Amino acid sequence: MKKTLKLWSMTFIAGALFAACTTGDDDPNGGNNGGGSKGFPTDVVVDEPLFGGTVKAGYAGVVEITGEGFDPDFDYVKFGWEENGKIVYSVELSPAFVLVKRSRITLGVHVDDQVVGKTVKVYLDRIGYDPMPLTDEIDFVLPEVSEGYIPDAGFRATLMSMHPQEGNAETGVAPMFNDYGLIPPALAATAETINLYCSKAESLEGLELFTHLKRIIAHDMASIKVVDFSKLKTDQYLFITMERGHAVEKIIAGPTISRLDCYDCDKLTEIDLHLNKWMHNLQCFSNKAGTYLPIKKCDLRRERVGEFRDKEDAAGAKYCDGDGQYTVLESGARLELPDGCHILVDYEYVSSDKRGLGNSSNYGAVLDAWKRGAKIDVYSSKNIEKFLGTVPMYADDPAALTPAGKENGWVPDEVE
Repeated sequence: MKKTLKLWSMTFIAGALFAACTTGDDDPNGGNNGGGSKGFPTDVVVDEPLFGGTVKAGYAGVVEITGEGFDPDFDYVKFGWEENGKIVYSVELSPAFVLVKRSRITLGVHVDDQVVGKTVKVYLDRIGYDPMPLTDEIDFVLPEVSEGYIPDAGFRATLMSMHPQEGNAETGVAPMFNDYGLIPPALAATAETINLYCSKAESLEGLELFTHLKRIIAHDMASIKVVDFSKLKTDQYLFITMERGHAVEKIIAGPTISRLDCYDCDKLTEIDLHLNKWMHNLQCFSNKAGTYLPIKKCDLRRERVGEFRDKEDAAGAKYCDGDGQYTVLESGARLELPDGCHILVDYEYVSSDKRGLGNSSNYGAVLDAWKRGAKIDVYSSKNIEKFLGTVPMYADDPAALTPAGKENGWVPDEVE
């Protein structure tokens, strides 16, 4: 009979973690006693001192209550907090998050639980009695990213989705998350592919947990404006495709991206590669004939320090795959830059490098944009924070920059 009553009761609290609360207006006691008051169960004793303090969401069993007289068959557990001078109670916690034994109650909360950020107490809820406080005040707070927390709800939902069309069940990422919304960092560091197709993410904070990625698929992301890969450092070749990011305004590349495709991002105004040392291929353009992406600033500076690896070296082509290595953009890297944009380069890019001479291929694209009014600032190749000078505008000195095989008409006063 007890088990039957328990199961019958649980049908009313499916999805309890995210369900609405009661303020006690209909039930002054906020409990299961139908409005009558019988005080607290006399057989329940809670050990002193009562549990309290700051507790992190995302973990099982972080709240532990010991005592005597708890009834696993009839006792429920809920949270209570004060609003407008009244105690507000959550619905009973799902058995997925709370364990009731005769002498011990343990529980945790999901990172999306409504009590995160609130000061609450844990209450025992037994039919026929008032809710009984089991703890002192508890402040539930969010974990750090380093603990496996993905702050952006849209990003987290995409990674956790088991939907077959959203890809992360297939990549193996979704099953890595625990029941409380955290991904163990050690597991995140084994993932090789992330699928963000059509994700509603507005931030990619937490992506840095995935240090073994080979592939990020991020087509048709409709909400994110700043795509920041700056904290992401992988231990192998990483290829990122993010075509048709129609809200994307800025892209910041991390140090170990090897190839980045970001074409048809029709609101893109800034692309920043200055933190990157491994990228050999960049595809950044519009597929609409005669149209440029609205890029106002393009930072192509490359710090050329360490071991040089060259994908286009006929004698021994190599990609970067370790610390202390760098490469340069290959000839076929496709750039299409609008009139009047601001371009930042290191000196070797416009002097000895000069790879790709077509109007949309690497150096040729920069040369072509300069002829149409782009401003080019030049920095040291060994210290990309050191400004060397601005290339004269094409209208003032059309020989200041030249194609490969020809000496530039302009040289900065100080080269390094």
